[in-house]
Amino acid sequence: NQNYIDFMFEIASHGKNEEILMAVLPCMLSYSYIFRKLASVPTSRESRYWDFIKDYADEQYAESCKEWSAFAEHKCAGLSEANKKYLADIFEKASLLELAFWKMAYRNERMEENAK
Repeated sequence: NQNYIDFMFEIASHGKNEEILMAVLPCMLSYSYIFRKLASVPTSRESRYWDFIKDYADEQYAESCKEWSAFAEHKCAGLSEANKKYLADIFEKASLLELAFWKMAYRNERMEENAK
């Protein structure tokens, strides 16, 4: 949705590395989670999207998500509590916007409909 696009653009344009990482990590993690769930549904293999599903459900992608999560933990380890809270807020907002994106897809809405 447009709010998500605007949020990501703002962080990417003006954020520091840690802020950008906190903004994009929820997307990466949600793809791993959702596509692993989809891959476990037997009829998914018959879908024209199977190759796409399979890529994001792959163990290598899940491992990459774990590595990026560990990298984020490492990058944030020495920060002040106030800065950690600020970054956690970015992660939370990005997660909620990511959820709204998936809800929009689930409801088969277009961005124009979602913006109303």
